[in-house]
Amino acid sequence: MTRQSAAGQEVLVLQSAPGQAGQSNQVPKSSSSAAHPSIPQPPLQDSDVRDDAAMQRIFVCLQKMFEENRDVMVGMTQLQFQQYLSEPCYAAAATHLPRPSNLPPSLPHNWKQGDFNVLVIHRQYGLVICEVKSVGDNVQSVNMSQQDVDNNIRQKLSNAVSQLDKAEAMLSHLVSDIAPGLRITKVIAFPNLTGRQLQQAISGDSLLIQDLCRCLGTTDPSSIPGAH
Repeated sequence: MTRQSAAGQEVLVLQSAPGQAGQSNQVPKSSSSAAHPSIPQPPLQDSDVRDDAAMQRIFVCLQKMFEENRDVMVGMTQLQFQQYLSEPCYAAAATHLPRPSNLPPSLPHNWKQGDFNVLVIHRQYGLVICEVKSVGDNVQSVNMSQQDVDNNIRQKLSNAVSQLDKAEAMLSHLVSDIAPGLRITKVIAFPNLTGRQLQQAISGDSLLIQDLCRCLGTTDPSSIPGAH
């Protein structure tokens, strides 16, 4: 980022982010930024930019889909578990309700911490939780081999399964007082990949295919790229 002046105020402006995935981009300090060393300038990560772009694509697709169908939904993103009923005004009532802090002890303790990447509430589909992964948009720029690409996709899928299982358990717990056993649909979104690329990446990995079928609610491995 560089420091610039806009409407009489100093602002930090994002610059282009060349380099490999996950690397910080070192932008030389301008004379104006050197004059104000007390204001921190956090490093900009390539991965943050890609994640934001992938999330934006999902939002655009959801908006277009529901507008074309003249449908209505409520959507939230990056909702931390601990934010649920965390306002002081809810304190008295929250003591009698399921909360992240009283997740059943039968579940892993670290599942109390996390977030709903994308949470959609729909009158027909109910609760839909989605994990968005940005893998695939920088394959050529970082010169990854096909094997490395497939390994990366498999790792992202495995992480997404774990995150969705945790989010589903937390969401089921939070609504257990009014809708026990409510169906929750889980989705993994790769806006930068094709179904063929996903199918190629998981072919031959029987354990991952088994986990994906269980998580996404399908019995046909060939339908995984289109399952939800």
